[in-house]
Amino acid sequence: MGGSMTYEYQGLVGTNQSYKVTLKIYRYCDASAGGTAPLDPSMFLGIYNQDPLNPNDDKNWFATENLILISSGFITPPSIGSNCAFSSSVCVEEGVFEADILLPPDPGGYHLMVERCCRNGNLVNLSTPGSIGQTYYCFIPPSPIINSSPQFNDIPVPFICAGDTATIVNNAFDPDGDSLVYSFELPYSGYSSSITAVPDPQIDNNPYAFPIPPVLYNPGYSINSPFGAGGVNTIDPITGLTKYYIPNQDFL
Repeated sequence: MGGSMTYEYQGLVGTNQSYKVTLKIYRYCDASAGGTAPLDPSMFLGIYNQDPLNPNDDKNWFATENLILISSGFITPPSIGSNCAFSSSVCVEEGVFEADILLPPDPGGYHLMVERCCRNGNLVNLSTPGSIGQTYYCFIPPSPIINSSPQFNDIPVPFICAGDTATIVNNAFDPDGDSLVYSFELPYSGYSSSITAVPDPQIDNNPYAFPIPPVLYNPGYSINSPFGAGGVNTIDPITGLTKYYIPNQDFL
């Protein structure tokens, strides 16, 4: 269904910088969906160099780490209003993957990538959703900048009732105290597929053709209109407060 990837600076180990990388994935596990894949025991984390002299070039592979599934469990989606009554009939599973990585200081920084296919096949706003994947991405800035990525505090709201207006607070924080700006973004598809569900960063994506390929919307839908005609989606860039109205079903 989606997820997020974050990293947190841990300090120096010798001359290397230590980071804890965390990936959270939310899986739609309703039996009625049919064919839903279980969580993987581990995920490939591809680490790629940034060339400061050619910042827009494809990214060369530096290393591959394994993000290990450290916990999983079925969660109850947070309620978003008295008019929505889905929490007793849906199945959402959270998987948390982690790895500690060591990276030498680099004048260009590092790109972190995790790719996995496939998205929920019953999406109506994306083209061929059951055959395209998701890419989780972070950038570690160049040395000597010390940085940790922003993190969300709460379990995300995976369902919104059709025909009902929902207001959601995206509660995020930055460990470094950096200011945050909220915006809607075009989802990443990446290079995973129903044929290559888990690309090997060194073999399949070396170099990594940049930028990351986005998803393709079906006609009538877009990043600014993900719910189609009659839908509403707004976001406050300062507070992260979002407002949604979905006229139809099946945007899982």
